[in-house]
Amino acid sequence: MFLILGTEGGQTFNKFKELAIDNGTINFDVATDKNEGDTTPGGFFFKKVLGQRLKLNVNENLTARLSSADANEFYNGQVVGLEANSSDKAVTNTESSGKHCKLGKTVDVARTDGTDKGWSRSFR
Repeated sequence: MFLILGTEGGQTFNKFKELAIDNGTINFDVATDKNEGDTTPGGFFFKKVLGQRLKLNVNENLTARLSSADANEFYNGQVVGLEANSSDKAVTNTESSGKHCKLGKTVDVARTDGTDKGWSRSFR
């Protein structure tokens, strides 16, 4: 299967997932920014990966400083640092999801355009 970016009728088709993971551990071992392009580690993970039942370990700083326009375009209007979801394969609360931030590391989240819509550091 080949995924081809394209434009038709003035609309760009590039918002598809390339990887789905159900259960596992993701370590953020490089500084990560949700506002970066999808060829960077942060941009790829947050824009191109669908993850469920994941343990998320923040070992380096994570930034999610987004405008409402970026939040609407890529993240369903939400400004969230880390979002963890479960799946119907989870049979206990311990395997639903988990988030851990290494001492001294930050999850920096803000909506940058001053609207009243708000933001969240983590969501589960």
